[in-house]
Amino acid sequence: MFKNKKVSILLGLAMIPFLGAGLMLFSGCNAVTSDDTTTTTTNGGTTTTGGTGTTTTTTVRTYDFTVSEIHDSGASGQYSSIAVDSNNKVHIVHSASTSLLYTTNVSGSWVTTTIVSVGIGDAAMAIDGSNGLHVAYYDTTNLYLKYAYKADGTSTWTNKETVDSSGSVGYANSIAVDSNGKAHIVYRDLTNSDVKYATNASGGWVTEVADASGSPSTTSIAIDQATNNVYIAYQIGANLYYRTGTAGSWSSAGTADSGVVFRSISLKLDSSNKAHISYYNSVDSELKHTTNATGAWVDEVVPGAGIGSDGGYTSLAIDSSNNLFISYHKDYTSSGLSTALKVAYYVGGSWSIKEVKSGSETANIGMYSSIALDTNGNMHISFEEGNGSDLWYAVEE
Repeated sequence: MFKNKKVSILLGLAMIPFLGAGLMLFSGCNAVTSDDTTTTTTNGGTTTTGGTGTTTTTTVRTYDFTVSEIHDSGASGQYSSIAVDSNNKVHIVHSASTSLLYTTNVSGSWVTTTIVSVGIGDAAMAIDGSNGLHVAYYDTTNLYLKYAYKADGTSTWTNKETVDSSGSVGYANSIAVDSNGKAHIVYRDLTNSDVKYATNASGGWVTEVADASGSPSTTSIAIDQATNNVYIAYQIGANLYYRTGTAGSWSSAGTADSGVVFRSISLKLDSSNKAHISYYNSVDSELKHTTNATGAWVDEVVPGAGIGSDGGYTSLAIDSSNNLFISYHKDYTSSGLSTALKVAYYVGGSWSIKEVKSGSETANIGMYSSIALDTNGNMHISFEEGNGSDLWYAVEE
């Protein structure tokens, strides 16, 4: 739960003794007895559950975090991807260079198992409506895009499949799941310099070129759960592109931003299925956000979040109130200070910045950050701490 400061206000103008009944408060013409009970609602007011009075409780969200190291061997913090299930249990996939690992606290403590033992160049995970886990990864041993699935309540990863083997394919992958529990993946075809898309929506895997204009250095994907339309974002050169569609039918590529160099983009849809993208502007060392919520694309620099010459690794989450939360790696090495994992959040109409963890300039804290929200709206972040390339985890208190 959030770490809150609670202030209770009991309404009344005067307090006088009442014979045989303890104290009674008067608010205008309404009597409020001192034995009224209340129920607290996070980030809001409450009303009494007993008696006749009204007590208002205000809660203040502090955005504080508890941070811990959860896997410390084998340089295992790279390519982390996090998901939180409907029971608020945490699931993380990550790489130990020669194996793809899965770490979870479903049992109450952190347990790590191996999904597959191959060279890993990139990985991404999505969770479906039944708490099933879907993982896309780049097999650097064979240079293929591969996929694995684990059903809720099981310990076995099944459907370990090769999705695409037509050249060097699968790097810079991103995965999302539709309302039918089918996977959709966008990724890089290095051999042919294409943006490719794959899905198993029809049963077997179908792959196609989504954009043949260049090889993307980063991609991201999201699904409209009402229509199962696919939304993809990707970087080619200095341009950030965006497309929508389904297999075999894509809109013309639109430019979400241009003229700068991007890295580690993250695409999410809000409650109106408007797109939001977080990304790193490496020319000006800035964290940026762009959206088509008003129709045309509008981009902005997140104030106070200057990333540094070697920062980035942004990851975006959106809550049910359309508040935005971006985790990112802040680099201070140019000034010889430290590095940090930070969160930028857009709540109440303005941006704020919170430092989650910082350390020495060689630590590279916050690389490969991935953020997810639980059912209470709390933030959960997986990330790499670079001294030992270990896997760390931060949860909002």
